[in-house]
Amino acid sequence: MKVCMLGEAQHVEEAERVGLHSMDVEALKKMNKNKKLVKKLAKKYHAFLASEAIIKKILNFLDLVLTRQARNFSIDN
Repeated sequence: MKVCMLGEAQHVEEAERVGLHSMDVEALKKMNKNKKLVKKLAKKYHAFLASEAIIKKILNFLDLVLTRQARNFSIDN
């Protein structure tokens, strides 16, 4: 099962330490401009974890695509 951590620098570092793939806020902002990249991201991972601080930001543009792909977010505190 492939999981991707979407978060701030602290959470990205923690994810890398335990071997999870991760993306920071800047990478997500770049993806927002390209829906094909968002779809590709949705197909690449089975699940996503997101920092509580950025969940509202990413739900605006990722939620529509990920919902269509039957993916859901989990909030990591």
